[in-house]
Amino acid sequence: DFGDMLCTVYNVLKSKPLILKRYQEQFQYVIVDEFQDTNYIQLQIVQLIAAGHGHITVVGDDDQSIYRFRGAYLTNIAEFKKIFPNNTEIALEHNYRSTKKIVEVANKLIEKSPERTIKKLFTKNKDGENITVTETPTENSQANYILEKVKELLSKYPPQDIAILCRRRATAEPIIKAFRKQGVRFNFVGEAGFFQEPIIKDITAYLHVISNPLECNAEIVRVLS
Repeated sequence: DFGDMLCTVYNVLKSKPLILKRYQEQFQYVIVDEFQDTNYIQLQIVQLIAAGHGHITVVGDDDQSIYRFRGAYLTNIAEFKKIFPNNTEIALEHNYRSTKKIVEVANKLIEKSPERTIKKLFTKNKDGENITVTETPTENSQANYILEKVKELLSKYPPQDIAILCRRRATAEPIIKAFRKQGVRFNFVGEAGFFQEPIIKDITAYLHVISNPLECNAEIVRVLS
């Protein structure tokens, strides 16, 4: 799996100095993006490759670290500073995308997060509209609320300027049902569904055949193909 691949790469670079030297010479400049989502062994691999020349740039934001569940090592940023003590740190605080009110709310929310590097976002964009937080008692009432708001927006803006962000696929299902019921056109990115992915169909076909081969004609055909 992914972890084994990383361990294998690290062990080869660590135990085979000639191979390590070849890659150090091949990659004279190393750039790592989304550094806050790297894990500890990835830091070790980067260190080995960049150790010979020290030409390394990492870009990371601890406020955006969302992969702790799969091993992201948030202190990699602090560890990097120790490994490369002559580093130059540049804070990228100028926000080019958002309105001033969005940036202000984001700053107030994220400053409560513990163990973060202190930074203060700013923008030269316009103030923008106020941010509204609405609580609804059920998923269906939330979907209906969103539907009505979208209908209001459609009287002022084209459909391609309106976006609904959902944290996970299941959250979107009541909203999709509400939109379909009212005949409001939409495009849902990722609508295929997890269990419709070919590799997932393959795996479930194998499991069905193992469980009950006498009643799995379609699944047996899929496995054989």
